[in-house]
Amino acid sequence: RYQCLLGVSQIITRRLLVGLGYESVSEEGYLNNPYRSVRILGASQYEVYPRTRDSQAIALRAVMGFGNELRPLVRSVRAEYRYFNDTWDISASTYTLAVQQYFGERWIGELRYRYYQQSAASFYSDNFSARMTYMARDKELSTFSSNSLGAKVSWNFVNQKSFRMSLNFSHDYVNFDYQDFTDVRTGERYSFSANILQLYISAWY
Repeated sequence: RYQCLLGVSQIITRRLLVGLGYESVSEEGYLNNPYRSVRILGASQYEVYPRTRDSQAIALRAVMGFGNELRPLVRSVRAEYRYFNDTWDISASTYTLAVQQYFGERWIGELRYRYYQQSAASFYSDNFSARMTYMARDKELSTFSSNSLGAKVSWNFVNQKSFRMSLNFSHDYVNFDYQDFTDVRTGERYSFSANILQLYISAWY
């Protein structure tokens, strides 16, 4: 597996920062799951993937700061768009929007929203009509979209110039909708939602 990452950022004004990122990944070998199966006219058969996969992604990001004379940075807004495609004919777009706000000297709050959508791989099918060279029924290779809405609170309990530590709590609600993957238990299109809670400590030095 080879991965290349390139990025550049530029300060446009005192309050505006933009960045551009590029990622390239090349993989070769056994890339599928040995325990997952496909359906051919309802009958089960092991998946067969290509042994190579090349992907590229490009991301554009902008951060805008807001403040006043006493505090140059009180609030920031971050927007990001990322486009992905690969040799399996998957293409995906990710949209992210987040707002951060300082409350006093040690507290930071954040609200964020993320939307993701992708197309299916060329060799994906929920139920194949005939045997093919490559076959997959992994829902992560299907056509689907997801939404995520989250909030985070951070307390900087150590706030020195050369060393900082913060206690962080975040909550995210996520929802996934699969357009062409069937839940075999119900015969309906599969979807799910979840609540993700995190409590952790971060340190910078």
